Amino acid sequence: MKLRQFRSRKIYIAAGAILAGVVVILGSTFAWMVANDSKKNPFAVNINFKVELVDKFVSGIKYTYDSSSQPSGFQPNTKVVGATNTGTMPAVVRIMALPTLISANGTPLEANFGTELTADFNTTDWVDGGDGWYYYLHVLPARKTTDTNPPNIGQNLFTKVQLTQSFSNNQEYANAALDVQVKMEAVEPGDYMKAWWNGTPPTTQLRTIATNIQNAIKAFNG
Repeated sequence: MKLRQFRSRKIYIAAGAILAGVVVILGSTFAWMVANDSKKNPFAVNINFKVELVDKFVSGIKYTYDSSSQPSGFQPNTKVVGATNTGTMPAVVRIMALPTLISANGTPLEANFGTELTADFNTTDWVDGGDGWYYYLHVLPARKTTDTNPPNIGQNLFTKVQLTQSFSNNQEYANAALDVQVKMEAVEPGDYMKAWWNGTPPTTQLRTIATNIQNAIKAFNG
């Protein structure tokens, strides 16, 4: 069974059971240049399995270029992305972050991490799967969070997002709106292979990630 709930054209949440396991999918969107930002309330499908998306940001920020600000000329802005396990069961987690830029006249512009946009990605505890997802390389224990405030784990995917210098002299980007949509999937440790890859990771990169997650599960279980 799958449940889907829609709040706006930019936000969606879905949750469902995969075979014997439970999957939670959460999504949220923030827009620095839109006054009314939105974040979907946590949603879970099992009383014992509850994983929430961490998505904290400062709303209503408008970017201005300052050549004295290094290295890009744009100050970084808070965008904390991670996961919180509020349930009584451990989980494995993956997160997708999708930036978009819309010009003042409504035209979509290029927006990619590493070119138009940078973030302080945590590459120690998360790995880019090359499939749009970032995979958490540990088991997220019950009642624990990747958020940074002690006594939490402090292993968020990223905490800051910054525009690059490529915007400074490009009038096409003047007054453009930047959005970053964040989506999270969490699954019980024994079911991630079926839930995410139908039993078989499709690429060498994902097979390596699957092995790392499996090793983390073994270490967690002792």
